[in-house]
Amino acid sequence: MSWQVFVRATAGADLENLDEGDRQTLAFELFGWVESGPPKETRRDVLGVEMFDDSTPSGFCVTYVVDEDDERVLVVRIRKPQGG
Repeated sequence: MSWQVFVRATAGADLENLDEGDRQTLAFELFGWVESGPPKETRRDVLGVEMFDDSTPSGFCVTYVVDEDDERVLVVRIRKPQGG
């Protein structure tokens, strides 16, 4: 099965603020979610919505929502690693 990964406008703006190398690295890491799905390691509840805040291998913090039934991921925010 393949997961669909969507980027919300807020996360799109976060991507635009990265330099080209960081954008490419993060895109490659998120592309890996298409095959295996997101890691879903750090769960939190925001106003009744289950969200996840996980780090990519390069250290970016990605906040996202998952629809398990349709195998979809909505990336809400992206933050650079501390000191990066």
